[in-house]
Amino acid sequence: GRDRLASDPERVLACPDPGCSSEERAEIQELLRAVSDLIVGRLTRHQKTVLIALAIDGVSPAVLAIELDTTPGAIYKTLHDARRKLAAQLALV
Repeated sequence: GRDRLASDPERVLACPDPGCSSEERAEIQELLRAVSDLIVGRLTRHQKTVLIALAIDGVSPAVLAIELDTTPGAIYKTLHDARRKLAAQLALV
């Protein structure tokens, strides 16, 4: 389903960036882990589905709206709410 994240955020960094230091790489991994944990633990299932489909899988809002039997406006609102919730939680971390 579209509400699942890769269980291993470090896989994103499997191909090292030659311009990235070890410290920067560790910071990025920590941030990815924190964001992944927040997505899984703090968002509703619908928010996870929308966020992952749009921001990670690159699905268009129009296509997702059809898949979820809703409107693109409702998809944008859900994405907005999810991003706001994540930003607020990240500020606390």
